[in-house]
Amino acid sequence: VDMGGAASKALPVEWLAGTFPGAPAAELHLDRAVAFGDNPCGNDEPLTTFVDRGMCFVSVAASAEEVLPTALQPFHVGGLEAGTARVLQRLVEAGRKASMSDAVRAICEAVRVDSSNHSFL
Repeated sequence: VDMGGAASKALPVEWLAGTFPGAPAAELHLDRAVAFGDNPCGNDEPLTTFVDRGMCFVSVAASAEEVLPTALQPFHVGGLEAGTARVLQRLVEAGRKASMSDAVRAICEAVRVDSSNHSFL
């Protein structure tokens, strides 16, 4: 990953996944990881680039008004920290019953429905 001398949130993921030049053997399996961010079209955008390699990205941006790429739209839950907590709680409850991507997609849908019926606070 050429970052042109700039820091990127992708760097630690690449390092832990063993894909960054000089990195040790993989410690992180992208198909078993989930990234959370509140600015998927800004500073969190590098974390969204792992979706095609198996790592889900959940948008917890306070507003869905920001134009999200089509692939990320099913993974927007909003709620910032509360949204993150709700997705994590459901992931723990779900265990490893399905593929991570399928599980996170279903969980995000459930959290969106739940949050439309209740306030995050």
